[in-house]
Amino acid sequence: MSAEFSSNHKFYRAKVLSYDKTTRKCKVQHIDFGNVDTVPAASLRELPPQFSLAKLPAQGHVGSLSLIKLPPSKPTDYLTDAIYFLEDLIAGKKLIACENKTNPSPGVEMSVTLYDPEKIEKDVTYSINKELVENGWAIVNKKLMGFELAMKDDWNTLLKLEKQAKVDRKGCWEFGDIEQDEE
Repeated sequence: MSAEFSSNHKFYRAKVLSYDKTTRKCKVQHIDFGNVDTVPAASLRELPPQFSLAKLPAQGHVGSLSLIKLPPSKPTDYLTDAIYFLEDLIAGKKLIACENKTNPSPGVEMSVTLYDPEKIEKDVTYSINKELVENGWAIVNKKLMGFELAMKDDWNTLLKLEKQAKVDRKGCWEFGDIEQDEE
């Protein structure tokens, strides 16, 4: 099926996530882009068979960045700045996503390390995950779980970069360690 995207009023392949009988609106996910939208049920359309998932798999996937998480939005909103930083790193670029694990957690299809081919030509150790940590816009997971144990060397490198970002007061560490409990 397809659903009209509310921002540009064009139709894109979608799956219905939920339906509200009182408002007659559907929450849909546009399967080739990943974005979620709420649209009137009347804006749903059947697709010709050549556009079915059997013929053309979904092009958008839900992933998480391996070994890291973005900073919180509270009490200080570092999340928005981290998203803008990430957007600057990846917008308009062809990237390589190295899938480290399939279905690592509910609702997430894959855990990935992202690479910019132009940057790894000059530095084979470069990854976008590392750049986020190095600039203080990502927090390294404190424990390795399951499949992450095979990535221990990468994790140790990220921990060193995070420690330096804290010392240099970069990004979310500008006022100190945001992970410390207040005393």
